[in-house]
Amino acid sequence: MARQADSRKRSGVAVTEPAPKSREAMAGGRRQWVGYVAIVIVALLARLVCLWEIKDTVVFSTLLGDAYRYDEWAVEIAGGEWLGDEVFYQAPTYPYFLATVYRWWGRDLLVVRLLQIAVGAATCLLVAAAASAFFDRRVGLVAGLLAAVYPGSIFFDLVIQKTVLEVFFIALVLAMLGSFVRTPRWQWLAAVGAALGLAALTRENARILYVVLLPWLFYAYRGQSLRKRVAWIAAMTIGMALVLVPAGLRNWYVGGEFLLSTSQLGPNFYIGNNPRANGQYQPLREGRAHAEFERTDATELAEAAMGRRLTPDEVSRYWMGRSWDYIRQQPGHWLRLLVKKWLMVWNRVELTDTESIEVLQDLSVVLGALGGVFHFGVLSPLAAVGAWTTRREWRRLMPLYLIVLTLAGSVAVFYIFARYRFSVVPVLLMFAAAGLCEASCAWRKRDVAWWVGSGAVAAVAAFVVNWRLASYEDPRALTYFNLGSALARQSRHDEAVVQYAQAIVYKRASTAVRMRMASSLESLGRAGEAAELYRDVLRLAPRQSEAHYHLGYLAAAKGDYREAIVHYRATLASDPRHVQAANNLAWILATSSDATLRNGNEAVALAERACRSSGKEHPPLLDTLAAAYAEAGRLADAVATADRAISLAAAAGQADLESEIRAHREHYAAGRPLRSGANDSR
Repeated sequence: MARQADSRKRSGVAVTEPAPKSREAMAGGRRQWVGYVAIVIVALLARLVCLWEIKDTVVFSTLLGDAYRYDEWAVEIAGGEWLGDEVFYQAPTYPYFLATVYRWWGRDLLVVRLLQIAVGAATCLLVAAAASAFFDRRVGLVAGLLAAVYPGSIFFDLVIQKTVLEVFFIALVLAMLGSFVRTPRWQWLAAVGAALGLAALTRENARILYVVLLPWLFYAYRGQSLRKRVAWIAAMTIGMALVLVPAGLRNWYVGGEFLLSTSQLGPNFYIGNNPRANGQYQPLREGRAHAEFERTDATELAEAAMGRRLTPDEVSRYWMGRSWDYIRQQPGHWLRLLVKKWLMVWNRVELTDTESIEVLQDLSVVLGALGGVFHFGVLSPLAAVGAWTTRREWRRLMPLYLIVLTLAGSVAVFYIFARYRFSVVPVLLMFAAAGLCEASCAWRKRDVAWWVGSGAVAAVAAFVVNWRLASYEDPRALTYFNLGSALARQSRHDEAVVQYAQAIVYKRASTAVRMRMASSLESLGRAGEAAELYRDVLRLAPRQSEAHYHLGYLAAAKGDYREAIVHYRATLASDPRHVQAANNLAWILATSSDATLRNGNEAVALAERACRSSGKEHPPLLDTLAAAYAEAGRLADAVATADRAISLAAAAGQADLESEIRAHREHYAAGRPLRSGANDSR
């Protein structure tokens, strides 16, 4: 009809009104724009209300895990270190985003979150646009609204994490790819390549999408000339290269290695693929599960194993080699682990590394209400229904299948976090919207066969996704523990104690939480409460050396040296290389005013052990050794050792300690052992 009208106009026939189909198209376009406005309003309202609900809480103001490192890095960048001096270890896009915000508005976490909310609303629009292109306008509007109210989307838009940018770039890839599918032009593919590059600089696994899209592009459009397909591939490649090559050149300039993104591939792969791997994050060194240790630990362990200094790329290759050794030696174990991780990717449990959505749901009425009815365990079955009901259009939807399966697989081969697997959510939202629209049509048509088939698919998917794979702890426990640790680092120990107490509510048998809480109580001068917590730890783990050590320290501080000796000995029984326990016990045995407690020879043995275990001479340790020599009657050794301690203290500028050791030396020079009667903790 429109072509006929145009033909009549060209032939001189007057056309006074558009053809009916044109009016319908115009009306549909207006409805679509109204729908897009509604998506933005819903997305902004949901996020702004949640932001208002949490803005006065400690969760809002305290940075945890990677967020803490991103903030430090951003402050450095905003302060003028725009180029940096090391090869990227973590993806750089988000820290540079933060740095830009800090440069313009100062270090204001409220401004950061407001901008992230705007990015989140834009992501909802991109999801709607992509779904409109791959399916139809109605599916697009439903997908955009689902994205606007999906609790995970709201959560990641409000926390200081790179997920907000990662998902935006993935949605941009989908929207540009949808535009290409609808209207094949090289410009769309150039935009896809650029978006892929930005996604790869935000989350490294996005690079693999380029690899899977190339054969699809070449095969799906085999009706086009070879020259055109090569030109399309070149456009996408150039678009991606324009983003990644500058990052590679920057790495080469500062670190001597041309790496297109980061150097953490090997360590991350090893964490997910080694004999002890369980699908979740485990630090390379026990007890150092913090972003600030990751690069250092990976480098130090690799260099110690190789016996030489290593470049960042060599460190990565070392850990990759360790992983492949495991895979070759235990292929059956690795395959079982891989299947487990694949199921974990699709499980409804949101595996937390630092902060959990459940804590924010407790603080926000809106987020809590949405989370009760719409979560990953609901989204995935809905998406399965959508994929099933649109299966006849598989050729057109092939890019979506490739993207969602590739992203899920790229997470499964490493280790699982909720924020890592969130990149698949935009595609799932699109399929879920298609399933809901098909369900609406089937309801109106009373299509019983559709409901039976789709109901079976939904039931199977719901069973798999909601099946409890393991006995996971309540994620709130980890969040409150991390909050307490972050507050303790800032010396806000009174607030830290509150958070630790909350963590114990959700993880009653945790010794780690009790140890940290007791340490904060010590800092607050609440020694009695701290001691009771250490005793709780020993009831749960009788050989916990640090609990014994702290009980010894507290006992000595109040003058109960006999109890202190008992706990210091217990510490050394569990951890013979515990420097402070050996040193403090030696000090008591060498200087106590109670003759029944003194034992010079044992004091010497303990003090010498402490010095050996430390690996380096320290003035306080040498001071204890000198006191032990004096008690054992070796006064000349005591004077010589004290002189060494004085020299080291002077070189380190420790004037007070130097003065104290000089006073001790006078005792030894006068032929008298030292009697402190107190000050037993060195």
